[in-house]
Amino acid sequence: MHIVSSPQCTVENIDHKFTVCGHSFSSCDRAFGLVEKQKKYFPDIYVPEHWNNVILATRKKKPFKTVEMKRDDFISTKALETNITNRKIGVDRSKVEWLQIQWILYNKSHPFSMFFKYSNEPEREEKSAMRKKDLLCLLEYVPPIYHPFYQQLKVSTNAGNELDGALSDSPTE
Repeated sequence: MHIVSSPQCTVENIDHKFTVCGHSFSSCDRAFGLVEKQKKYFPDIYVPEHWNNVILATRKKKPFKTVEMKRDDFISTKALETNITNRKIGVDRSKVEWLQIQWILYNKSHPFSMFFKYSNEPEREEKSAMRKKDLLCLLEYVPPIYHPFYQQLKVSTNAGNELDGALSDSPTE
């Protein structure tokens, strides 16, 4: 929120999508797997420097880069935590299911609002248009007598790019 509301920042949107546990794969998963595999060659890991050695030994070609952080590199969020409001209902008066949120959007034009969705899926209308396009690509495998059926399929045009809900700290929203 701070980034998009800051006057010296040119960011228009921050779009944060959360992957669903057990249903996704990220490039980090492979890296973590390699580090775990390398760990068996280092029986005594007691301090962060030991983990650094494990990570550096993991790949010979294109080794991982590590950055040692000092105590001053970390900042306290205590002031933020005490001044933030944990909203339990959205602006539409529906209950906010925080653990179900998969997509958060911060927008410069609404600096005190957070928009969210409970899914990373495209909107229904957008999916419908994609499905029709896919079907039309397959027409070469369908006898020509049935082509009009697929060509005349209706697709909803009121595509909503809106997110499921919104939270706001703005007095006008």
